[in-house]
This record gives sequence, structure tokens and C-alpha cells, in this order.
Amino acid sequence: MDREIISKIQETARERTPVVLATVIRSSGSAPRSAGARMLIWQDGTINGTIGGGPLEGEIIAKAVELLENKNDKPDRYHFDLSNQDVASAGGVCGGQVEVFLEPLLFREES
Repeated sequence: MDREIISKIQETARERTPVVLATVIRSSGSAPRSAGARMLIWQDGTINGTIGGGPLEGEIIAKAVELLENKNDKPDRYHFDLSNQDVASAGGVCGGQVEVFLEPLLFREES
């Protein structure tokens, strides 16, 4: 894993700041990033890293913010078809498939 991502996770753990780790777990065809690409997303929409930009990244940021706002600690997977007309009309230029794993890191106080 990228050292900067690890460092940011450690920092947010010390501060007990919730964050979501987004990881590309599968990609095929023409996709912006390959499996293993990671990005951190905070509740205010701030990010560190990238999973490829464009509509895919925007949608993942929105889903991560929603998880954090709802204090949802359950990980989830999202599949994106980057070849459909909706992606093309939103400015996407790829034509592959991407699956992203979202892992909320809430760093709750120990009891």
C-alpha cells in the first residue's frame, strides 16, 4: 500500500477522524486505474490519492461521504460499467469495468 495512504490512515486513527478507504479490487478493459489503486475520503469530501478521477471517482466520493454521515461501518462493493452512455455523456472516456471496495474506518473509542 502507498506509504502516504498508510501515513494518512495512521494520522486519522490518532485523531479518531472517520475516513473511508476506497480500493479498486477489479478492473477490466479500458479503465482509469488498475486493481490496487487506493483513495481516502473524509466526510467533507476531501480526498487523498485517486482511483481514476472523473464520474467514477465522483460517485465513490459521494457514496463514501454518505457512509460517514450515517456512521455506517459496514464495508461495501460497487461495480461500475464505464462503457455505458451515461458515463460517456458525463465526460468519461474509458470503456471498461471497475469494482471498488469501500471500507469505513471509524476509529471508535474503546470501552
